Amino acid sequence: MRILLAFLAFASVSASAQVPIGEVRSSDASVRGAVVLSNNGASIMSGSQITAGERNASLKLARGGDINVCSGSSINVTSSNSGHEHLIALNNGALETHYTIASSADTIMTPDFRLLLAGPGAFHFGVSMSQRGDMCVQSLAGNTSSIIVNEQLGDGTHQVRPGESVMFHNGRVADATINPGVNCGCPAQPPPKPAVATRFGFPEQQSRAAAQAIASGETVPVPVIPLPANPPSQPGQVYMQVDAPVVFRGEDAPALAPSSLLLARAQLPAWPPEAAQAFAVKPPPKKKWYQRFGSALATVFGTSSKN
Repeated sequence: MRILLAFLAFASVSASAQVPIGEVRSSDASVRGAVVLSNNGASIMSGSQITAGERNASLKLARGGDINVCSGSSINVTSSNSGHEHLIALNNGALETHYTIASSADTIMTPDFRLLLAGPGAFHFGVSMSQRGDMCVQSLAGNTSSIIVNEQLGDGTHQVRPGESVMFHNGRVADATINPGVNCGCPAQPPPKPAVATRFGFPEQQSRAAAQAIASGETVPVPVIPLPANPPSQPGQVYMQVDAPVVFRGEDAPALAPSSLLLARAQLPAWPPEAAQAFAVKPPPKKKWYQRFGSALATVFGTSSKN
């Protein structure tokens, strides 16, 4: 409740200035707030929430630098009117800061602590929260600055210096453990899955094979892509989704390459015989002998009357 009230108070000051904070880049993150979609990701405005899925999400800041939201973690980001100061509310999980601050300051808030990142300096830190409420702050490679940790319900203050790692317990800085030997940042990510090749090869090879078949008048091979079975859903599993007002710029859409249209000319399957018979053109029925005799008389008398 305390972190929510402080976050809303900061958000009310900057709500009128909708300056993009940065661009979220992830394959399975959830974004809530004002969002503008682009080719590379989603640009978020002040007051947005980012929840990472199974993979880490990256927020590329408009002012420079990145904030990594670790897998399964959630943050709210609010910006000042100038866009130089950010308030980051860590709801659960972990995050990493990788940016440089010139003359401004950022704030990271948790339910028990308030972390001040005051420039100038380079801030490369990992901050995480355990399920018991303990907080870990770790100086990462390249860091040259310190973080000031303040208690939300007290006067305790602790400075985490470059090269240090500190674990805070019970919402107090007095119970801190120096260099606990744990990783406070994002865990290592598994390598991305390789591209799926069909029995006809990769998509580029399929396009070339289709072009050659069309040029020679042969039948275009139909690719068969093996689809893996859907794994069972897990409790709390998050997929890529956006719950926000969306703006799409048409000029950002990439032009479709002509080679990508080659497979559209693949031959269609033949119709079944009953369908072909239904649409076949039937010859007109033959006239009876008296109908033909009447038509002949009409022709003769019609010609005579004209003369």
